[in-house]
Amino acid sequence: MDKNALVMSFHLKNGKRKGGFHFWIDTLLKNGYSVDWVTMPMNLSWIFKNTDRENFRNFFSLLFGINYTKYNHIAKNFAVPFIIPGKFKTFLGLSNDSLNYASWERIHKKLDDHYDIVLVEGVACKYADELKQCYKDSKIIYRPSDIFATFCPVDDADDIECNMIKKSHVTLCVDENQLNYYKELGIEGSKLKILNNPLSNDEDISFLKNYSPVSSNNVVYVGVSFCDFEYIEYAAKLNHNLSFYVIGPFNMKSHDNIVYTGPLSKNEFESYLLNAKVAIAPVKLTSNFNLYGYTGKIILYMKYLLPIVATNFSNYLEVKGIYNVKSKEEFSSQISILSQVSIDYRERLRKDYLKVLEKFTYVSAEKKFVNELVSSDNV
Repeated sequence: MDKNALVMSFHLKNGKRKGGFHFWIDTLLKNGYSVDWVTMPMNLSWIFKNTDRENFRNFFSLLFGINYTKYNHIAKNFAVPFIIPGKFKTFLGLSNDSLNYASWERIHKKLDDHYDIVLVEGVACKYADELKQCYKDSKIIYRPSDIFATFCPVDDADDIECNMIKKSHVTLCVDENQLNYYKELGIEGSKLKILNNPLSNDEDISFLKNYSPVSSNNVVYVGVSFCDFEYIEYAAKLNHNLSFYVIGPFNMKSHDNIVYTGPLSKNEFESYLLNAKVAIAPVKLTSNFNLYGYTGKIILYMKYLLPIVATNFSNYLEVKGIYNVKSKEEFSSQISILSQVSIDYRERLRKDYLKVLEKFTYVSAEKKFVNELVSSDNV
C-alpha cells in the first residue's frame, strides 16, 4: 500500500515565492508518499485581488485542485475557502479567531480517512484538536512559521501554538533561537528538534567560492513580512547617493531613491543581489513569531558576499559581516559605512560565509527530514 501524507501550509504550488514547504513536499514525494496539500487561509476576496498569491486565477485553481506528478507520485494542491471575506466578517461581528478560515468540517470532507504523515505549518494551528482527534494513528509533525502571526491575534498566538505543539509528535524548529523560545514557554524538550530550512546546495557553495563581488551603490532587502519600512525610508532619506531596492509582496509606491519591486521570482531577485553593495534586514519585532525564518534571509545574502545590516537578530551564527543595530539612526549610519567598504573587505567574508552555507545544505536537510519521517520517536 502506498504511503500518504497530509500537508497544511500557507504555501501554494503556483506563484513566484518558493518557501521551505515546497522542499518538504518534494521530499515526501521523492520518498514514496502521495500528498494532499491544503493551502490556507483563502477567502472570496482573492477573486478581486491581483497579488502573486491572492488572485482570481489562484482562487479557482485551488478551489478545483491542482494535480501534478513528481518522482512518480501524485500531489494535489487545493484550498477550502471561507465564504465571507474578512472585512464582512468583522462587520457581522464574527470572531477574529476564525477570520479567513474555513470550518474543519468542510476541510475534512476533502481529506482521506488516514494519513501516515500529517505535516502542519503555523497557519493550521487552530485545527490542532481536530487533527489529533481525526488522525490518532498518524505521525503529526509541526513546522513553525513566521506567517502564523499574520493570521492570529498576537495575544492568543502563544496559547494556540503551544496547543499545536502538544498535539504533535514532534516540532521541527527552524533554528536554535526558536527552540529556546519554546523551552521558555515550558514545552517538553523531547518534542523539540532543530531542522534548518535548506538554504544552499552544491551550486550555491561553488558559486560563493568563485563569486567576484561588484562595486555599486545598491542596497537590497528581500522578504515577505514584518519589514520595518520606517527604517528603510529613514536610511534612504539620509543616504540619497544610494539606491534602495525592496523586494517582496508590498503594496507601496516607489519614490526618490527607493524602488518597491513587488514579488519577484528567484532568478529575478537574485539579479538584484548580484549587483548589490549592502543587504538589509530591518525586521519589525511585534512578537517572537517574526523571527521565524530570519536565518534564511541572512544566509541568502551571504551567498553574494554582502555585508548585512539587521535589526533584532541574535547573531548565533557567530560570523563577521552581520551588523545588528538598535535604532533607525544606527541603521542608517551603518549602511552608509558599509557602502564605502572596499571589495577586499567583502572578499575577507568569504571563508566565514562558506562555513555557514555548508551547514545549511539541501542534502543535510533532506536526510534529517527523512529520518524524522521514519522515526518512531514520540509516536
